Amino acid sequence: MLRPDLVERLVLSNTAMKIGVREDWMEGATAARNEGFCRKKIEDSFQHLFSPDFCQPSPRFAELVARRLRLSVEGYVGCCQAIGHADLSKAVSRPAQPALVIGTEDDVVTPRDIVEEFAASLPNSEFQLIRGAGHLPCVDKPEEFAGLLVSFLDL
Repeated sequence: MLRPDLVERLVLSNTAMKIGVREDWMEGATAARNEGFCRKKIEDSFQHLFSPDFCQPSPRFAELVARRLRLSVEGYVGCCQAIGHADLSKAVSRPAQPALVIGTEDDVVTPRDIVEEFAASLPNSEFQLIRGAGHLPCVDKPEEFAGLLVSFLDL
């Protein structure tokens, strides 16, 4: 952290110092660049991002798929490349500020064990698990996610 004096507390959700395997991210980037996006591929990919309950047909799920279809392929490719090459395990200092680290039960992108390991590496953190949620609990379980934030931030 370059300016710890500007940060009072941290909230880190479904993340770690290294996420997945570089080759997998590069394959995803190549597939997106070569094949683009289609509704079926997006719906299938959401099975890895959200809980099974969230992925049931609904207006909310349909809107999320429609938003993803509007994304730039090159923007997605850039994200895959950035995440695939990121390994901050040795490059990042461990902040002393209180940190809430949120993990979820059904996350296949950043599984619970690596999020818990990340939380344990921070000197002043607490780990909270949201059950029945995938990689994006702010979308999958917004009320529970917000409740954790409100409690931690004393709002």
